[in-house]
Amino acid sequence: MRIRNKLTLVYTSITALLLLCLNFYIYYSASIYIKNNFYGDLKQRALLTAQVYLEQDEMEANLWKQIKDKFLQSIPGEEIRMYDKNNAPAFIDSVSRPIFSDATINRIRTEKYLEFADGKRQTVGIFYTDNQGDFVIIVSAINESGIDRLAYLKEVLVIGFVICLIVVFFSGRFFSGQVLNPMSNIIKRVNKITASNLHLRLDSGNGKDEIAELAVTFNNMLVRLETVFETQKTFVQNASHELRTPLTSLMVQIDVVLQKERSNEEYRETLKSNLIEAEKLSQLTTNLLNLAKSSLDDSKLFIEDVYIDDLLLEVRKEVENQTSGRILKVDYTIPPDSNGLVIKGNKQLLRIAFFNILENACKFSENQEVNILLDCSNAHIKIQIRDHGIGIPETEAEKIFEPFYRASNAYTHAGSGIGLSLTKKIVELHGGKISVFNYPDGGTVFELFFEPLQNASFGNKIM
Repeated sequence: MRIRNKLTLVYTSITALLLLCLNFYIYYSASIYIKNNFYGDLKQRALLTAQVYLEQDEMEANLWKQIKDKFLQSIPGEEIRMYDKNNAPAFIDSVSRPIFSDATINRIRTEKYLEFADGKRQTVGIFYTDNQGDFVIIVSAINESGIDRLAYLKEVLVIGFVICLIVVFFSGRFFSGQVLNPMSNIIKRVNKITASNLHLRLDSGNGKDEIAELAVTFNNMLVRLETVFETQKTFVQNASHELRTPLTSLMVQIDVVLQKERSNEEYRETLKSNLIEAEKLSQLTTNLLNLAKSSLDDSKLFIEDVYIDDLLLEVRKEVENQTSGRILKVDYTIPPDSNGLVIKGNKQLLRIAFFNILENACKFSENQEVNILLDCSNAHIKIQIRDHGIGIPETEAEKIFEPFYRASNAYTHAGSGIGLSLTKKIVELHGGKISVFNYPDGGTVFELFFEPLQNASFGNKIM
């Protein structure tokens, strides 16, 4: 069922329930009022009966005539009975019905006044004391006019109820359509959005109601999707290009060698060259896999306590062992065994991030000394890595973290442009930050910030 129909039915059902309750209250209140009012009329008739038959000897002629004239205007269907102290009929003929039992008469005598009903007929009994004796007077009648008024009221309420429901149904359908009209526009707009036009956005309307919030949420999602699609597109283009280069080089060299017989020395040189290209291809493939791994759901990664100082020392040793002559100097401003150097994270991913920065620092500074400064406070852990290399052009400092981007002065060095992008993803995955700037007297400085264990977060979740 469509939301518009649901809202209309719910709105109509609630209104119907309220109208039923209101109509029932009106009808019940009216019936009680008419019933009690008629009991009052019957009581007055009982008192008049007593005055007509029992007080005649004590009244003046004019007063007696007035009371008698009023009494003679009887209620339609009225029955009057009067009983003496022996419960025998007095003054009034008792041949016609109704005949009241001694139990009822004695109860009236005991309670002095009694009201009761038998079906539609209402009855009032009073106990009246006079100089002629004690009497019980009972008056009963059917309130035909009251019944007619209640029937008319019921008819009016039913017709009003039906008319109100019809009005409420169509007005509810109209207004729900007005309210949901922006939703229809959103649906039409969303149906037009495809992978080729993710730049389209939804109209958020007044920006204040829930539909506007939904539109804003969709727009935010579209921004993320557009970013992912652009990243994927760039990734595929660059990855295919980067993979094609070493593969093409391998194929060309092999093809040239196979064109004619070569000496053993030429074969060896070709194989050495192919090995270099294969290593580049292997490194590129490893980087691509690591980049993909960094984009995995962080809830599936193994999280543990990671000692930053120990990990840095391990990575430094790995980098130094790759090529002789590399010097990486670590400087602590706090004791190495401080508990403040522990964070929550994935050790393997952090190892990759540190290795990429240290390896780049050595590569672009021609294996000059690289300084590593490790600092810790209650607020953060700071890692500063400074090299003495070629630096980064100021206009390109922020772009170096984009996948496959390489600075204009870096093409003389081997690389794929994946390492720093991967490093930034890993650092941010661990709730950290990374920045870069050129040192005044030459070289580049990378700064990494992490929250220590007591404040640590991973994937934006408090551990």
